[in-house]
Amino acid sequence: MSKRNRRIFKKLYIALFVAMIFLPWIVWGGVRIFAPEFYAEQADISDEKRNKNELKFKDLLDSGESLSSYVDDRVPFRSGIINIYQNYEGKTEKVYQDAMRSVISFFSGKATEQKETVDLSTMLGGDGEGKESVSDNTLPVEETQGLDHEHSLAVIDKVDSTCDSPGYVRYKCVYCDYSKKEIIEPKPHDLMLIKESAVSYETYGYKEYMCRACGKLELKDFISKYVDNTYMAPQTVGGTLIGRYDWLFYADNSALDYYTGSNVLSEEEMKNYADKVNRLYDLCSQRGMSVLIMFMPNKEQVYPEYLPTMEVVNRYKREQQLIDYLGANTYVPCLYPLEELKAAEVFWPVYYKYDSHWNHMGAFVALQSIYKVIGIETTNPMLIGAPACTSERNDLILLGGLSRENYPAEIEYKPEYKNDVIVNGLDPLADICHTYSTSPNNRKLVLLADSFRELITPYITKDFSECVIAHRKYTDNMAEDIKNCNVLILAAVEREDKDLFNCIDKVIAILESQ
Repeated sequence: MSKRNRRIFKKLYIALFVAMIFLPWIVWGGVRIFAPEFYAEQADISDEKRNKNELKFKDLLDSGESLSSYVDDRVPFRSGIINIYQNYEGKTEKVYQDAMRSVISFFSGKATEQKETVDLSTMLGGDGEGKESVSDNTLPVEETQGLDHEHSLAVIDKVDSTCDSPGYVRYKCVYCDYSKKEIIEPKPHDLMLIKESAVSYETYGYKEYMCRACGKLELKDFISKYVDNTYMAPQTVGGTLIGRYDWLFYADNSALDYYTGSNVLSEEEMKNYADKVNRLYDLCSQRGMSVLIMFMPNKEQVYPEYLPTMEVVNRYKREQQLIDYLGANTYVPCLYPLEELKAAEVFWPVYYKYDSHWNHMGAFVALQSIYKVIGIETTNPMLIGAPACTSERNDLILLGGLSRENYPAEIEYKPEYKNDVIVNGLDPLADICHTYSTSPNNRKLVLLADSFRELITPYITKDFSECVIAHRKYTDNMAEDIKNCNVLILAAVEREDKDLFNCIDKVIAILESQ
């Protein structure tokens, strides 16, 4: 090739290179002018959970880092490019995980055991053992003395037996004071099968029966769900930990340390927290207010069987230690409804698979543990309707930039609770939700919590005539409501327990102010 031709090709190469650099910016400018809505959508980085980098002129002479960060956040079609990359990564990641798990299972063998379960009586009630039961052949008889003659007996009183208690027949002689009482054995339950579940890696096996006469629930042929212990390496995408059977877990901000038990508090830290709680109790007592604290369990504490292979270094974990310490050293009821949620998950999912939060049923079950403490009648979710519906919650798919196509639709169950109670002002997603209801419980409740409050709100607002439910970060805006409530509940998901005690500081300052 001649020198002249080489110069032409070199100029064409330079022109093409310059065009590749500037053409996207020229097109980007045209989009901004002629399609401002599309431009705003593509320029939005809110899904990245941060603000755009700004240009710092004073740093330009030291390095180009500020300029580079400024340009990177304004690259043409940034949002679309990131979405394409995340969708591709999400799809290939699941293919890779499925393939690798199959290889590992083939070489290591399928290690299967069954999940330990807790006392299911929290859901089913007692099983009837220990109740008085008598035999047809040896009916107990209570007698009183009368004259020594052949008695002529007449029935003076009779109570039929039920499934739960014996009955009796009382007789009296028509000629003297002699009487006797025969006990009638309780009737056997008239059981009908209402639900049957086959055991698998995601479901327990059982047959659930209900007595037609008394409504008692019984569980038979129970088999705990299978647990896959095949080695699965922990892997996070964004802030999402990939689990077994499409389960996803929140992995940012050292959240998993609560599961492994590697972040237990010192005695000094727990004492400091207890001192705050006792100060809060004193201030609430002076105003005649009831106060309660609740820590909502992290999802992995309820569903550890779906985590990848992880070592638990301390089985007496941070939250249980803290709850035990506060229970022994403060006057405020402190709840951590882990056992209740574990019992409930035998029958329904209580957390979302693709979201870090509990679902409607999980929130309802936890609410019953609150009601046990504050004196409101509890409701067994098995005894009310809970229709199935499709869930759209998927914050962990979004956080990890995963492809929604790889995760099938999820089913949850919503309790049908007190539909006759009218609640005005209900907006569970509002930062501050202020409701008034037709509940006969004429008390005002204030609940300060995090996003876990959202699914408690539709139920708890039906049991108080007035409720104010808000995110903790708006505590300062709640001063008058806090001072004038009857019941104060402070709550936090387990991984944000420090924030709860910061909230207590703010509430103390409010109650100490005039």
